[in-house]
Amino acid sequence: MLHHWHSAVDRGKSVRIVFVDFAKGFDHVDHNILDEIGDVLSEWVEITAGSYLSPLAFIILIYRLKPACLTQKYVDDTTLTEILHKSTASSM
Repeated sequence: MLHHWHSAVDRGKSVRIVFVDFAKGFDHVDHNILDEIGDVLSEWVEITAGSYLSPLAFIILIYRLKPACLTQKYVDDTTLTEILHKSTASSM
């Protein structure tokens, strides 16, 4: 991320950044929407908040979060970056 930001500034461009931290992201996953992967459906297993599977469930949930701008994801944090000319309006 830093490389992209510094390179853009060195080229005279503007960098706009949004930092997203999903507060208690692991504990707020709706497990009812994560029961099917492809065409494979497993038997129902109760997953409680704080389970060792919670981080995996969260990653599966946010995997489809693919905005049009440069995106970096790390655990429950997401950074969105937009690099544009200084006179261009932001689309974020």
